[in-house]
Amino acid sequence: MGVIRGSSYYSIVDGPSWTEAEEQSQNLGGNLVSISNSAENQFISTSFKDENKGYYEGEADQDIYWIGLTKESGSWAWTNGSSLDFVNWGPLEPYEDSGINDRAEITVEAHGGPWLQSAGNWNNNSDIISPLGRYGIAEIPLSYFSISDTTIKEGESGD
Repeated sequence: MGVIRGSSYYSIVDGPSWTEAEEQSQNLGGNLVSISNSAENQFISTSFKDENKGYYEGEADQDIYWIGLTKESGSWAWTNGSSLDFVNWGPLEPYEDSGINDRAEITVEAHGGPWLQSAGNWNNNSDIISPLGRYGIAEIPLSYFSISDTTIKEGESGD
């Protein structure tokens, strides 16, 4: 499933690693999603909350997706180069350790636990901590698509 918001198309991509999900996003003409404000964060949560994608069998590990936020050289940055003006870390996040958890993920459906208690919360994670991985959410500029792409479902109108 894919949805449109403003000038972007959003779609779930395979991982399982954060790097593989980013590569899949780039192959589609974009990057893992960069979330610029609370309205976009809510749109992502609402749009993908019932997809129930996960590499783990447990319900608590479904609907958690890689996003394009990564920590390099000690600072968090979006892979598409946009400025980091908005964050929505869950309680006690991001957990700062020795740099192992240098990738971000979003939960689009609340499941309980500390950072999972609210849809839209972010967590820092890594392939080491979640070895089975995650799916990702890609954001592709609409300028990449042609009019013949007919499997797109329209969401919000443009900004």
